[in-house]
Amino acid sequence: MTEPQQTAAEALEAIRQSRATVREAVRDRKGAARFALIYSSIAAVMVGGQVFSAPFNVFCSAGGALAFGLLARSWSQRTGVWISGVTPKKARWVAFGLGAVMLALMLVAVWAGRSGHLWVGLPLAAAAFGAAWGGSALWLKVFLAETRDQ
Repeated sequence: MTEPQQTAAEALEAIRQSRATVREAVRDRKGAARFALIYSSIAAVMVGGQVFSAPFNVFCSAGGALAFGLLARSWSQRTGVWISGVTPKKARWVAFGLGAVMLALMLVAVWAGRSGHLWVGLPLAAAAFGAAWGGSALWLKVFLAETRDQ
């Protein structure tokens, strides 16, 4: 037996419903502050840890990457969806900008560590925390605005 074919209108409505479900999951503020706190803390450890010599800087980077993966998995299990930072188009640029800021902070941390200025790691970690927190909030705002009419 063959299954009945979906009409174009039904398919479009299914897409609209799916997008609405995703928007609701993203807009859900329950746990969003906790997510931002954890996300920002991981970013701070990854940046601040770069002032240390090997293998500690590698542990900070690898541990941070693992922690980001576990955070994504936990959030997607909790909400039922995971939206990568690079969708949709305008929100993508917020994510890329935040990535560039984190890269710059990490490079400064590496330079500070190699030149013996370990104390710089703490202010860089604080800057990374603030940038991640603010970038996360900006990304959410841009995402919600961009997907409002879709």
